[in-house]
Amino acid sequence: MVDLESQLFQGHAKKYQVQRTFEECNGCGTVYEERPFLGCKECESGSMFNSKDLKVDAGDCSICGQEVVYTRDNRVNTEYHIFGYLCYDCENALEVRFDGSFFEPSDFLQSSMGEGFKATPVDSDEKETVAWMFSLQTKVEDVGFWSYQPDESRVWLASVDNTYCGYVSLNSENTLNQIWVDKGYRRKGIATKLVKYLCENVLTQQDKFATSQTTDKGRKFFQSIVDDEEVFGKDLL
Repeated sequence: MVDLESQLFQGHAKKYQVQRTFEECNGCGTVYEERPFLGCKECESGSMFNSKDLKVDAGDCSICGQEVVYTRDNRVNTEYHIFGYLCYDCENALEVRFDGSFFEPSDFLQSSMGEGFKATPVDSDEKETVAWMFSLQTKVEDVGFWSYQPDESRVWLASVDNTYCGYVSLNSENTLNQIWVDKGYRRKGIATKLVKYLCENVLTQQDKFATSQTTDKGRKFFQSIVDDEEVFGKDLL
């Protein structure tokens, strides 16, 4: 059973098609609800647009009930580097695209990791998409709290009972720069298991356990796992 509670992971209540007059880019065929003032966001050609009667997919947001038309206006990609469709009223992600198909976010976060807890590195396109989704989820005050950059950070995903539900990230200096668990999976020891995994399987014997700037909740969490100035056998920096 999926216990994900994050707002951006709730998907759509139903999906259907609507026929309306849309704006289509002459250069690449991208469809908009309204003609973009600065030209096409996809091909950036500044090309002309044609008003056309077209059928496009739409969905009702499962959180606020708002109809979201699957046009370029509502597509998440340029800003957050995920392909999908977002309700801009409540910021719920209705669908995510991967490998040419669309998935509701909770369906996409279903994994084949088996029962119980497992930490797995981001080592495939599919897991990279999960990392981007978590990056979007952990934004603060409408700004990305971090941006997943494979060249600068390494990420390990937490899965419990076949569902990706959290992650931990190390920067290039092996400093922990973020840890996050979905609200529906908190207070179950998952964050602690992620830190333990890093200490026992990723950090070298010479590495000390270090974190970047943390929130008040983060400090309380790390204080709870410190034992005599050590974190799972690693000296605390």
